Amino acid sequence: MSRKLPNHAFAALDAARRESGADRAFSLDRRRLIEVEVARVRPNPHQPRTVFRDEDIDALAASIARVGLQEPILIRDVPGERDVWELVAGERRLRAHERLGRSHIEAILTDGDAREIALVENLQRVDLSPFELAAAIGALAQDNDYSHEDLAVICGRHRSEITRLIGLSRLPASLREDYDARGGDISVSVLYLLAETPDDALRQVLWDKAKAGATLRHLRAIRDAARAEGPEAEGPPPAAPATRAITRALRGFDRTLAQARPEDLTAAQREHLQRLHERISALLAAARIS
Repeated sequence: MSRKLPNHAFAALDAARRESGADRAFSLDRRRLIEVEVARVRPNPHQPRTVFRDEDIDALAASIARVGLQEPILIRDVPGERDVWELVAGERRLRAHERLGRSHIEAILTDGDAREIALVENLQRVDLSPFELAAAIGALAQDNDYSHEDLAVICGRHRSEITRLIGLSRLPASLREDYDARGGDISVSVLYLLAETPDDALRQVLWDKAKAGATLRHLRAIRDAARAEGPEAEGPPPAAPATRAITRALRGFDRTLAQARPEDLTAAQREHLQRLHERISALLAAARIS
């Protein structure tokens, strides 16, 4: 069950809105402010944040216990179910209430795009990791056919930054896991440099140097020197430009396929993959004949 909040609850909400700019992002209506049972709020399946540190939840719970919840969570109705809601934004606040053993939480009912709101809401508060942000932006682009310009407006970032963030998805899963295990102590500028380095061996050298404390300037110098040296004289002859392009494309495609799930493919993607399959089969057949 839900119940409307008393009028004095709106004063804190209005102050929080003015501070965070939430009105501009979510077009909130104070008549939608309600109080709901914590147990009846389902997690957001599109939550861009994947890491929730216990110490952060403990600190937030202590703050809420002392001064109360300063800004409600965002929820939306679950179609076909009465008095059940899906969390749109505010999972840390919801977890803090659970940790405090509280049965109800203040919430704002919204009908906006859950994935988009969750991303913007997280950006306004605690920074997402670069990889969480890249994954969330990539999902938004795929689900809504957004251009990089559209995403820049939604996220309040420059278009070039959006392009570079999406490029982080090219980095191997092992590197991303290593980054998370270290607590995100490598700058995003270094991650951009790694994503723009197609050579796997060179990228690993740069990553090891970065973990050892090398500066971005030093890493760039290492990369530029490696590029200037080119292939060793005793090594195999350099591949033709088209062959090199195919090699780079296959590496990226292989990494993407390793993360893909059949149930996530759209009809357009399945058709595109089928066309690629036919073209690859024809290319391989021609190569066998020659």
